[in-house]
Amino acid sequence: MKLAVVVIACLVATVACAPTQRALTDDFDDFVALLPLEDLLNLAMRYLVTDQEVQQALLYLQGEEFASVWDQFFALTAVKDLLNYLEAAGVPAYDSLNAVADFLGLTPLKPTVRSCKFTHKIN
Repeated sequence: MKLAVVVIACLVATVACAPTQRALTDDFDDFVALLPLEDLLNLAMRYLVTDQEVQQALLYLQGEEFASVWDQFFALTAVKDLLNYLEAAGVPAYDSLNAVADFLGLTPLKPTVRSCKFTHKIN
């Protein structure tokens, strides 16, 4: 009888400890849920309005030199592969980076053919 209880206890412990299949987006969602987004936005806006160094940094990020760095960085094969991996895992990497590009006035990123998602079938 004791052996049966031990076996059942081990079985329950094994099932309870089994790893769950979670998507990468689930991990990102959990992380974002921990952040006080409203407080962070207010803090960022306060620094943007009142701090001269932050204003200079923003001007640099909107300038031609950083635009060149942006284009060269996202032209790298390793970076494209990483973005494609994130997109395949369901993380909207291109959409997120294009929101940053739009805010800074940079060239938007175009997904490579391998990462494009087709929503319609060709008949």
